Amino acid sequence: MAHNSIGTFVKTTFSIVLLFIFCSTAPSAQERFDLQRQGGHYYFTSSINDIPVEIMLESGIPALLVGQSVYEACLQSDGLTFQPSSQKIRLLNRLYDILCKADGEIMIGGVIYDGPIFVLKDYDGASVPVQYLKDPASKREP
Repeated sequence: MAHNSIGTFVKTTFSIVLLFIFCSTAPSAQERFDLQRQGGHYYFTSSINDIPVEIMLESGIPALLVGQSVYEACLQSDGLTFQPSSQKIRLLNRLYDILCKADGEIMIGGVIYDGPIFVLKDYDGASVPVQYLKDPASKREP
């Protein structure tokens, strides 16, 4: 039980440190994300390719995860090449089918996301991994 609490503490601390670095080293983006904690996760409202979206900030996922509605509204006409997938991914204690995948660069608020993107079946939302966010002025990780 204590081991699980330590793991949760380390993950939460790591996420907060990464977020602090992200927010404090991206002055050119001039954007602040108002984080709201819900059920042990942090959420913020921003935009994906200039379309408002509620996003979960995550440190333990391998890609930007979006549901079909976010894909259709924000990414379908972005010019990214999505390939069909038959893989699955676990998120928030649920197993989702990955409908398609792409790899590329998109804008999330005033920050660049540069990495893999997975479209999930029956997922209603968007989750971004902090490790693929970059400062647009320097293209360095925040």
